[in-house]
Amino acid sequence: MFQSKRLYHFVIFLILSGLIPIPSTVGAEASSSVVIAQIAASPLHALVLTESGEVYGWGSNANGALGDGTDEARTEDLTKAQGLPAIKAVSTGYLSSYALTNEGELYAWGRNYYGQLGGGGASWGITLPRKIEGLPKLVQIEGGNEFAVALAASGGSIHLRCQFCRAAR
Repeated sequence: MFQSKRLYHFVIFLILSGLIPIPSTVGAEASSSVVIAQIAASPLHALVLTESGEVYGWGSNANGALGDGTDEARTEDLTKAQGLPAIKAVSTGYLSSYALTNEGELYAWGRNYYGQLGGGGASWGITLPRKIEGLPKLVQIEGGNEFAVALAASGGSIHLRCQFCRAAR
């Protein structure tokens, strides 16, 4: 277990900068192995998307950023985000997480203080993934610091932020 947040962040930096290689498989639940398809990281937490479309996370779980229904940090083991269908892409914001399905549906969880998870209303945290209703089919999602931007299949962009705490188009 990392004894210092600085050390943890430094290790994440080393991994993401390529100075520490990322293994091609990661041990997961029931001691099986999964193949990593994508990694998304914020300063405080990271998500791993497997080839089979499952989402795992580690790091700070403040505001439910890992999607496992708790707010307990995971610094040694991966935890699986609960209740998601098969996912094709993930992104992270500041303690918020986003997952995009093959059908172009968006799921979001974690910090929602500024309404960056869409769906109306702001709250400190949503600990389980929830589908954001009322959006067109999406092809890409990127989380930012207290906001997210998505690209619609039609070519338009969707901005999730607190502008009357709903999805702004």
